[in-house]
Amino acid sequence: METSEAFDPRADTPPPRPTALDPGTGEAFMTAAEEAGAAVEQLYRIGNAYVGREAQDRPYRVIGIAAGIGFVIGGGLAWKMAGRVMNVAGRIAVTRALEQWATAAGRDFRKEQHK
Repeated sequence: METSEAFDPRADTPPPRPTALDPGTGEAFMTAAEEAGAAVEQLYRIGNAYVGREAQDRPYRVIGIAAGIGFVIGGGLAWKMAGRVMNVAGRIAVTRALEQWATAAGRDFRKEQHK
């Protein structure tokens, strides 16, 4: 099997990628940076107006959301700590439920005794 095409080593290589020294790269970067800056500025203005309006209408909601965001950004609860908190909360809930049940049962028992 004979081919009539000549071997060209450049045919299998990808086209060269643009480098930082290519003309227009710096200008394109500056244009993109200015557009991104304008978008961030607009987002800030809209967000500031929204949060200000929400803070006036629902201040406790804004405080709660801010505290939640700070908690998450700060790392939240460690898994061991969360497990301990859930364990203690579960014990407190079961204890209160048993106390209420015992109080209600005692009340019913006293009513039966006085009849």
